[in-house]
Amino acid sequence: MSNELRKEKDQVEYLFLDLEWNQPCGTTELADREAAITKGELKAEAKNTLAEKKLPVSLADLLVYTDADSCNKSIATIEKVFQEAVEAAVQEKLKGGDPQKKAPESNKDLEAQIEKIMRGY
Repeated sequence: MSNELRKEKDQVEYLFLDLEWNQPCGTTELADREAAITKGELKAEAKNTLAEKKLPVSLADLLVYTDADSCNKSIATIEKVFQEAVEAAVQEKLKGGDPQKKAPESNKDLEAQIEKIMRGY
């Protein structure tokens, strides 16, 4: 290949490169669009999974959507944490307050007070 032809080829290639990323023009936009589509699909599937597991669908905003494995792992983690929080809240409710104090076993004090009042002392 002659030097002149090589220079011309380099110039043409340079025109079609994304200067910021040094990649062919449009590839970053395409990758961004593909990532957005993948994220949308994963988010829709995650919402279905959360609903099936009877978890709040709003938890979908906390998940990782880089790929299917990351999304599934984050669903499992969220499910575990959510179940632990529910369990702790239930145990706290079941624990209740302090036990009631026992009533006095003998009524001798009460009987003495009634007797005293009746005698007029």
